[in-house]
Amino acid sequence: MNTFGTRSLSIAALGLVSVVASAQIFNMSDGGSAVTVDASVGTVTAFVVGGTDHAFEHTYYLRNGDGGTASGLGSFTLDSFSQPMSHYLELVYSNSTFQIQIRYLLTGAANQGDLAESVVVRNISGQSASMRLFQYSDWDMAGTAASDTVTRLNSSTMDQSDGVVAANIAVHGGTPIPDFTEMGVFPTIRANITGTNGYYLDTSAGNGIGDSFTGDATYAYQWNQNLAPGGSFSMSTDRLVAVPEPGSMIALGFGAAALLARRRRKRTA
Repeated sequence: MNTFGTRSLSIAALGLVSVVASAQIFNMSDGGSAVTVDASVGTVTAFVVGGTDHAFEHTYYLRNGDGGTASGLGSFTLDSFSQPMSHYLELVYSNSTFQIQIRYLLTGAANQGDLAESVVVRNISGQSASMRLFQYSDWDMAGTAASDTVTRLNSSTMDQSDGVVAANIAVHGGTPIPDFTEMGVFPTIRANITGTNGYYLDTSAGNGIGDSFTGDATYAYQWNQNLAPGGSFSMSTDRLVAVPEPGSMIALGFGAAALLARRRRKRTA
């Protein structure tokens, strides 16, 4: 899997100047892969590899402490953005307690796409804050919503496949292993994160290794950190989507068309 590495150095050398965005939709592309990010809600809404969109929703939620519910980035202020190259995007959000900076880096190849993310959360308030950061992922592999299997390979890695197309997501680069993870059917996890008071994901680090879920699969990671005023927390994740050669996609046949119709209905949920 790709990390920020040397390509990040060339980006930093550009001396980025951030300005407040008027447009809210950003498109990234590299090596035949493409990603769409809706900055108004801080969400990856499309990840196209091999000509097919494999993403439904990939986003972040934040909560201060163990009371109340987590808020999506749509409730934050979009302070700035930078997109100096087609394969790189930086977004910065804030509310009265936290600032969150997200950097996306897309690397594409033949029938493969790699989206790396680097996230920094800062406590910009004058008081200590108990950060509860959730990364929520709903990938509809091969553009279908009902046929995916997610497997917890270890405490920081989920593997997702529909039998033909696979996606992997992992914490890497020395960043913390998530404190909790969870996998389940759409939209249960998202509803609990945003609607259940003090919700924690259901599996702590070190547990549930090898567990899997099949269906309209979603999963999430949770990091807990106590931040002093001015303190910060950094993490990074990486997801690799690989698709088969075009000829083998014929095996999906008309069944894929039916599942695509189901995915369109899901969009209205």
